[in-house]
Amino acid sequence: MFNVILKALEKGFKCKGQFARENAIFVAAAAQIGTITTQYDDTNFGDTWWCTEDGLDWLKEMTEYAEEYFEDSD
Repeated sequence: MFNVILKALEKGFKCKGQFARENAIFVAAAAQIGTITTQYDDTNFGDTWWCTEDGLDWLKEMTEYAEEYFEDSD
């Protein structure tokens, strides 16, 4: 799921594109927990997945966790 949210943050990806199809279960999970969205303002939606503020927070938390984990394993 990390890669899905990261791609949505970096440049977004189309809902019906190859990346979304190949990662459908992770796209669904990320959308369900609110880390990616196709909503671009209060009333409109598009055809591209984008990272939300919650998604950015999730990426930061997972990165910090990974850094701590690998630091402890040295």
